[in-house]
Parts: sequence; structure tokens; C-alpha cells
Amino acid sequence: MKRVEGGGELPTFCLDTYEVMAGEYLTCVDAGACTVAFAGSAHGCNQFGGLANHPINCVSAEQAASYCRWRGKRLPEDTEWRWAAHGGPRNTKFPWGDDLGRNQACLLRGAGSGTCPVGGLPDVSPEGIRDLVGNVAEWTVRGGEVGLRGGSWRYRPSLAADDPRSETPSYASGIRCAAALGQVLPRVPAPRGRGRVGEALEHLTLPPLVREAPTRPPENLDVVGSERLAHVRWTELGDGRFIPFAPEDPYAFGLPRPFDSSKLPADHGVCQPIRGLSTSVVLRCGDSRDRSNLVAIDRSGGRVLWDIPFLEEELGYYMHFSPTTLVVYSVQGEREELIGYSLATGHPLWRRESTAAMSAWIDDTGVYEIEDSDQSLWAVNPETGLVSWRRDHVCRQFISDELVIGDLRGIHRVDPRTGADLDTRGQGQDVCNFVWGLHFVVEDLLVEQRGPYLRAYDLESVQKLWERNEVDRFAFVRDAVYAVEGGTLLVLEPTTGLVRASVSVEADVRSVDAFPAGGAYGPLVVVEGLHHHVVTLGRVEAPWQRRRRGSISSTARDGG
Repeated sequence: MKRVEGGGELPTFCLDTYEVMAGEYLTCVDAGACTVAFAGSAHGCNQFGGLANHPINCVSAEQAASYCRWRGKRLPEDTEWRWAAHGGPRNTKFPWGDDLGRNQACLLRGAGSGTCPVGGLPDVSPEGIRDLVGNVAEWTVRGGEVGLRGGSWRYRPSLAADDPRSETPSYASGIRCAAALGQVLPRVPAPRGRGRVGEALEHLTLPPLVREAPTRPPENLDVVGSERLAHVRWTELGDGRFIPFAPEDPYAFGLPRPFDSSKLPADHGVCQPIRGLSTSVVLRCGDSRDRSNLVAIDRSGGRVLWDIPFLEEELGYYMHFSPTTLVVYSVQGEREELIGYSLATGHPLWRRESTAAMSAWIDDTGVYEIEDSDQSLWAVNPETGLVSWRRDHVCRQFISDELVIGDLRGIHRVDPRTGADLDTRGQGQDVCNFVWGLHFVVEDLLVEQRGPYLRAYDLESVQKLWERNEVDRFAFVRDAVYAVEGGTLLVLEPTTGLVRASVSVEADVRSVDAFPAGGAYGPLVVVEGLHHHVVTLGRVEAPWQRRRRGSISSTARDGG
């Protein structure tokens, strides 16, 4: 804040140096002291745009007053604000003088332009108070009534006492707070987008799961559990993920006790846990009205902490959990968006339009977009929605425990924080042939699927090792590729493509997932059918146990 010397009957007071930024306002929302700034539509409101260093806009007078109270301050009196805006005793037309030069302030930028970063233009008073004339208009109090003062990125300045003042929140309404001279202000958390983002919420996430090498050969694969998804019991793994499998003796599989289904909210339809956090669990719930909600419940008692509603077709399956933020890939007709929500409150923090189909992907390493026009890769900060770094001419990402990308120079293992290469493999002239496939990288092997074709390549030379032509789904672990062809799950040798074992499953398969869990039975492979029948497979003690079960046909054979 800056001290502003009074004059006449106006005492000396303090005024915020900068307009309240979107990142600062979001901190108040996270604390539960402020509500989401929303002016009829999220589009154009900086809280949803990932613009942490721009002023908060779309706020009402009540929201502005609530934020200032949370900071131990108040809204400025109209006489205080105008005194500072006219240079105090200098009584100039603008804070700096009488001339409004070009690009002096963030003014009259057009309906589609939006705000400017806070404090970035020479709109500054003699005391060092910035953006009094432009960027966003600011709420002030006069005789118990509130109104907006100043110009904005969209409108001309309103500085004189007799200028009409709007009382309606809009894309141009913002906040600046005031305080009495010598007033002691409380400490508040560091704002989002500045300082150590989200340090107060780091306890929400869980450590990664330790991955153990399989102890039994792939030929020992057999069914160890089978249920319908609507009745399945879920077991939480050590990294917060859930597997739809709860054996009678979980300890024999190295698994904890099944998730307590009695904590699921009964009034939200069928709920499935999708991520465990340290103090809560995030669920995906659906009902018969084609709606799908993301719901967080308290671990201790099952109390609903927040609830985010979607239409079923809007909510994609791509999600990312950062230490403080849930990022969702959402499709609404032809419009695709990345949306960031607070894990603590469920409030929307930012929105970012995704430019084209399949241009965005989300995994455990982060949130990314590929710009289709020039194939530039953008890494999106999940806390703010802002771009952290960019790389040009990227062909495609590869699904891995790490961030792996391909470009004309080769295949690169990349530092997710900076975008810098950690190492490079492969021959660049061939890499960009893999553009729109589903790619997996494990150690020195690359596996891709395009349509029914499944191919494996040596990562060093990018030479094809083998190919299968009728694959519906596949999953990949360290010593085996699991490929579904028709109603059969094949266990393939990774480097040769030879079939090590086969197990009959449902004819129509929706998904195949491999989990690095299960103790001696691991890795556990889960096959979900289109009719929501879930089969879990693990590596049993000896191959002859498969034949003894009788209900599932399995054979081990050689051949490609």
C-alpha cells in the first residue's frame, strides 16, 4: 500500500499500490472468504482465463467489499479515490498530469481485447499508485452507496465527482482496497500465480507408487477376479489410484483393505472413486439423466466437500491432479476446454480453450497442448492455466512415466518443469511418421497403435520390430504387452511380438489397464467390457492353475 497525504478535511490514508490481481482473488476464494467472480458468463472473466497477473474483473460491489474485509481493509471512499486520481493537492486531470498520451494507460482496447497485466503501463500517481485511470474500474463508497470509478480497458475514465458511475458488475469491474494510516493488516496466504503457489495445500497429494518388477512369468496369467462394474469393490493403491478389484484375501495380493463403499454419497447415483488424496477422495458419479458429477468426500466421515456438475458428454476422461488443482478436459459441442478447479473447494480457477480435437493431453507429468498450425507444444501450469514453456515442431507425445516427445531431431526425454531435453534417442527423420497414433514408451521400446494396427519399434534406431493387424485395445508393462483381439487377451513378448499366453475375455472390450500392484500376482491387468463386466487378471503361482479353474479358457503357445 502507499501513503496518500490528505488535504483540507480529508485525512491521510493508505491505498493499494496495485489493483487486486486474479491470482490474489483466487486465494480468497480458496480460503472460503470470497465467491467466484462471474458476470453472467465465465468467458472474459480473468478468474477463468489463467491470467493470474491481470486484475480480477467481473466482481460485484459486495464481492469487492468481502475481499477487502478479508485483507483487513475496506473499499475506498469516493473522495479518497478521486483525491489520489487527481494527484492530491496538485489537482491534475490525471494522476501523473494533464496530458493523456498514447499507451499511457490500459484504455479503450476494444470488446475482444481484455485487460492488461497489472502495473505494466505508465499509469502511475506521484505516490506510485498504478492503474488508477485504466485496466479495470474500481468500486468506491459515497454516502453509503457504491459505484465504479476510473476508466477501464473498455471504457473512458470516470474521474470527476459529477461523472455518472455504474453500479453493475461487468468485465470491466475490479477492486482496489484502502486502509487507515497506521492500521495493522493480517497476514494472508501467498496469492496464486505469485510466490510459492499453493504451499498451504501441498498435503492434498500422495507420493507415487513404488513399481516392482514382476516375479512370475507372463505365461502364468489367469483370471483372479470377475464382477460387474456396478457392483465392483474398489481398492486404493498407494499413489491415490483405484483398481476395481477387491480379493477375498487382499494381503495375499499385497493390497490394502477395499475402499469403504458405505462412504459413497447415496444421492449421487452410481459413484466410482478416481483419485485418493490425503484427506479426501474424488469420485465420478452419474445418474439416469445423463449427468456426471465430480464429487469430493471427506475421508473420515464421507461428508461431501464439493460437487461439480457436468452433462455426461461434457466431462472427458482426461484429468490431472496437481498438488492443489484438478484439471479437466471438457468437450461442449465443438468447443473444447481445459478447466482448472481448486482441490480444496471445487471452485473453478481458470479456463483455457483448446484449439482443436486431440490438441491437448493430460497425464501424470502435467498438462500439455499441441498447436495444430505449427505443431508447437505448450506446457500449461495446472495452478494458473498460464503457459510455462513452449517447444516448436513437436510431432507427438508418448505415454510414459516421464514426459517423452518426438520431433524431427529424434525422441526426447524432457524435464516437465522447464521443457529442456534430458536425453535424445532415435533417428529424427522417421519420428514424425508416428503423428496420430497412441504411443507408449517403456525403457528401450516404443509401441504405437493406429486403428487396428499395433506396432513395436526399437527406440534407438526407430526400426520396426513387429506388427499385429487386428488389435482392439492394449496395455504395456515392463515384460509384456497385453493386446485384445476379438474376445482374446494375448500376452506378447515385447521385443519379438511372440504370443506367450492367451486368455478368453468378453468379446467387446472397452478398456485394458495394467496396474503396478498385486504383489507376487502383479502386475494386475483389468479388462472392462462394453457391458461393464470387469475381469481382473494376475500371474498365478503355476500355469496348471489356469486349467483347473475351468470357467476361463487359457492356453500358452508360441508364434507371432
